[in-house]
Amino acid sequence: MKYGHTKLSLNYGNVVRVTLDNQATVMLLDSLNYARFCAEKKYEYEGGFATISPYDIFVPSQGDWDLVIHPESPSGKLKYSIKIIK
Repeated sequence: MKYGHTKLSLNYGNVVRVTLDNQATVMLLDSLNYARFCAEKKYEYEGGFATISPYDIFVPSQGDWDLVIHPESPSGKLKYSIKIIK
């Protein structure tokens, strides 16, 4: 897997809880920054390198978001689940 991608419609104050079976970089990006990520340009995101599971990201504003999960294992394999806490 190059990376996992999920589109989400979220509200301010929601928490995105990602449960992982291995370490990964977990990023919550707005649409502009996701486009920059895909174009391999400089981008900003909420989240970071998840060494523990579950990993929580607090949603900073209402809108449509892109959740990107990039596995850090050499095999590139990763199982994950996503839960939105309102």
